[in-house]
Amino acid sequence: MNVEHLIGSGAQVLYVSPSHQFPCGMTMPIARRMRLLDWAMNSGSILIEDDYDGEFRYHGRPVPSMQGLTDHSPVVYMGSFPQSVSPALCLHYMVLPQALLPAYHRLKNELYLEHSASRLNQMALHDFMERGHFGRHLRRVRLLYGRKHDAVIRSVQRHLGETALLSGKNASTTASGC
Repeated sequence: MNVEHLIGSGAQVLYVSPSHQFPCGMTMPIARRMRLLDWAMNSGSILIEDDYDGEFRYHGRPVPSMQGLTDHSPVVYMGSFPQSVSPALCLHYMVLPQALLPAYHRLKNELYLEHSASRLNQMALHDFMERGHFGRHLRRVRLLYGRKHDAVIRSVQRHLGETALLSGKNASTTASGC
């Protein structure tokens, strides 16, 4: 993505997945995240940040979400639990900028939006998180997936050597070689 082209484009909404960029699975650098935030704030636009696999970073320090990088963020932050807990747990969430809350509540009532996720699953996840189990589970899964990730990288390098070009190696379990 060329941020300079975006500035003059007239776009009002931009959908990004900075933790796991398509198609190569690379992590968006913090400088580009800040440039996108500047663009959104200066143009009155909205960024939709899909934090797909954001919790799975195996090397280096975690990269903060765009939503949390500035006060009064123009970012709609979306996340989910199927990758980190279980695919059967179809729970997703959205954090809205303060400015969008009135419109959300109006539309929720006008369109009769309902939560489609099971209340039992919501309560179980709440309890799991409140007791600190989610944090421990995430640390264990990161270590396990990190070892598997590194084993695949070593195997590709050992068997294919210089003929394979890997990108997005530090992104997540679903990073692909592009």
